[in-house]
Amino acid sequence: MMYGTLTIRGTGKIMKVGDLVRVRTKHYGTQLGVVVEIDEDGIHIKPQKHPRNIIAGAADVTVLVSA
Repeated sequence: MMYGTLTIRGTGKIMKVGDLVRVRTKHYGTQLGVVVEIDEDGIHIKPQKHPRNIIAGAADVTVLVSA
């Protein structure tokens, strides 16, 4: 089930599909990417310089530009 938007607790900010984000990863450090899906598994991000999508929790994602 796709949600499309996610309200980040404590900040009141809304994250949605198409936002440019920065995500912290365990093995590759900080990556830039675009949110492609938000569902119960987490936030699916298509990184700019990596071939595989990233599934991250809201705590690991920072919105840079909102679509």
